[in-house]
Amino acid sequence: HTGGLAGPKGAPPARSRGTPPASACPRQLRTVRGPMGIYQQTLVGKPPPFPRFVDAPAKDLIKKLLLHDLTLRLGCLKAGGGDLKLHPWFNGLDWVGLTDREMTAPLVPGLGGDPEGAEAGAPGTADTSNFDPYPDDLAEPPLPSELGFEPATDPFKDFTY
Repeated sequence: HTGGLAGPKGAPPARSRGTPPASACPRQLRTVRGPMGIYQQTLVGKPPPFPRFVDAPAKDLIKKLLLHDLTLRLGCLKAGGGDLKLHPWFNGLDWVGLTDREMTAPLVPGLGGDPEGAEAGAPGTADTSNFDPYPDDLAEPPLPSELGFEPATDPFKDFTY
């Protein structure tokens, strides 16, 4: 199911644009003060604010998954995960095909240099844009003897692979 999270006028889903799942629109930021405010509202049982492009079944699913009361939370009821599978947001999902891994993923990331089957403009496997930048560590790690371990006191001397 791709409904509910697609961006305006055919834009890619919100998650693929790099927005956190609990991010708020600018109008909502004034009232709940960003993702942390949304989290705090959720802790006290208030539903999070939703962007306009999130459809009603998606909102309902998220609200029922975030219920503070475990006796009412979707997935914690008598049928367990069965209740989740029956939610309207999942209508049309082939659960058997999903379990048997026969479904095609809705978003297939590009493989570096392999445009076949990759989404146009996909960054590939070398894309690290979602990670914090760290300088490369080119130094060799010190040997145990350089750290003060003597062969007699080496805690791994009898370790076998």
